[in-house]
Amino acid sequence: MIVKIAWKNIWRRPVRSLVVIVAVALGLWAGMFMVAFTNGLNQQRLEDQLNNSLGHIKFVHPAFAEEKQVGHTLPQVAKIAESLKKQPEVQAITTRVNLYGMASSSAGSFGVDIYGITPATEQKVFAISQQVVAGQYFNTRKRLPVVIGQKLATRLGLKIGRKVVLSFQTMAGELTAGAFRVVGIYQITNTTFEESHVFVQASDLRALLGGRADLTHQVIAKLADYRQAPAVAARLQAHFPQCKVQSWEEISPEMAYIDTVMRYFFYIFIGIILLALAMGIVNTMLMAVLERTRELGMLMAIGMSRGRILRMIMTETFLLTCTGLPIGLLLAWASVALSAQAGLDLSAVGEGFGALGYRSVIYPHLQPGEYLQICVMVFFTALLAALYPAWQALRLRPAEAIRKV
Repeated sequence: MIVKIAWKNIWRRPVRSLVVIVAVALGLWAGMFMVAFTNGLNQQRLEDQLNNSLGHIKFVHPAFAEEKQVGHTLPQVAKIAESLKKQPEVQAITTRVNLYGMASSSAGSFGVDIYGITPATEQKVFAISQQVVAGQYFNTRKRLPVVIGQKLATRLGLKIGRKVVLSFQTMAGELTAGAFRVVGIYQITNTTFEESHVFVQASDLRALLGGRADLTHQVIAKLADYRQAPAVAARLQAHFPQCKVQSWEEISPEMAYIDTVMRYFFYIFIGIILLALAMGIVNTMLMAVLERTRELGMLMAIGMSRGRILRMIMTETFLLTCTGLPIGLLLAWASVALSAQAGLDLSAVGEGFGALGYRSVIYPHLQPGEYLQICVMVFFTALLAALYPAWQALRLRPAEAIRKV
């Protein structure tokens, strides 16, 4: 009976009720879509960083983590690799020789991070091989091949087949250089990385360094789930105290911080939407109570309890909210699903996004659990918003309320 009365009361003022329902639906849709967009933006940036530069877990010499010197090589590389292969979370591993150097051409010079890699294992951990837009990824017999970024190629005026001189310090502390031939040019979302990272074969780099055949600065592992990296790294650190074992969160604290902040952003942004929603509900229901002061007084006078008055006001609020909620959820689900397939093209600001490590096409997404959380938050908001109008109704004195015009 209370539900029927509450439903009829809502539509006594259809325009006002529709305004609230539309506000609930549009507010939820806008809030959820913005959260989905932010999720997509953050997830894509994190995945790109992990797949192109960071990796999930990295082994380095303790001093190398603080100061990247060519002499800080990693001990017990074979033992580390064997141990990693036994870890159930680990999907693939690769080794790297890593040092700072200078890339030079007739057009100029630029400081770069030089990585000596084994292409066969590197491709299983990192995705640079899939980002090559010109030439090929070391599938060549040319002497001293190098793969460089599009940004660096433009800066130094390099094309496929041209030579670039890489100069760096040897193990003996002397300056050496090698003329490498550009066999591939890669392009990723992070233009800063493109400009400052070059890849050569580890065997070529070791020969120029004058080091032993197994000289290695980094062993990097890829996990099935990157969020397991901190726990796995801590476990491995106990087994290899002579090394520094870093998860991606330690390698790049700012990425971990952004990932954490974005999780809180969900609650903050939806909280703002719900606050506006609550104010609209309070305003609407308070107006309804004030307009029906005489009616409520008469109901009390003929024996309707204050508890039933409270339930009626609360039910009206819930019905208003529950009418707008599924509409908002449906709009959000449809818009997120469509944009997740087609993507949102932000190529107009793509260059600026690229400098920050973001793609020019964003794919929004929401987890099923986030839809459920939003529903729960909306119901609690409606409950709290209904309390003040209901309290005002309960304060009425029947004798005085009946005399209201």
